[in-house]
Amino acid sequence: MGTRGNFGIPLFTTPGEHELYLELYERYATKFGWRTFAWALIWNHVHFLIQLTDGGLTEGMRAINHGFARRINAAYGRTGKGHVVRHSFFASHVTTDAYFAGVCGYIDLNAVEAGLAAAPEDWRWSGCAATLGLAPRRRFHDVRGQLRPSHTDRVGARDKYRALLLESVPGKGYESVTDCAA
Repeated sequence: MGTRGNFGIPLFTTPGEHELYLELYERYATKFGWRTFAWALIWNHVHFLIQLTDGGLTEGMRAINHGFARRINAAYGRTGKGHVVRHSFFASHVTTDAYFAGVCGYIDLNAVEAGLAAAPEDWRWSGCAATLGLAPRRRFHDVRGQLRPSHTDRVGARDKYRALLLESVPGKGYESVTDCAA
């Protein structure tokens, strides 16, 4: 699922704006029981790979994006001057484990593709570092669920996921890492 800024304008210009969006996301992901496997906030869009357990995707995304836009517009004196978010969100179904792994990789590599980070785990506004065991996970991030399709033990799963990312980021030397916070 993803959301973009209206007219290509930035959704996020400060760390506080990133945190605001994540706070709103966590509130509604918890309310609706969404399982979030991968996520990234890029300067003008967001990506979340989620599994719905109790529905609420339209209602939750409307509340997240509306709450975010209302606060951002108020902070910048733009109330009543237009939309912050283009469309509510885009979503599609993930049907196979291979597609699931590909979507996770796409989301985690998004900051690298956008030129915002040299390696996916370096981007502060994604779950990649937590998935690789390099940082604590956000409460809404289901690292175990993200890694489960690729391997039964976490270290093996992280190594396999690291290899998937490495295929797309040549020259980055990943090393086996012990569990951190998943």
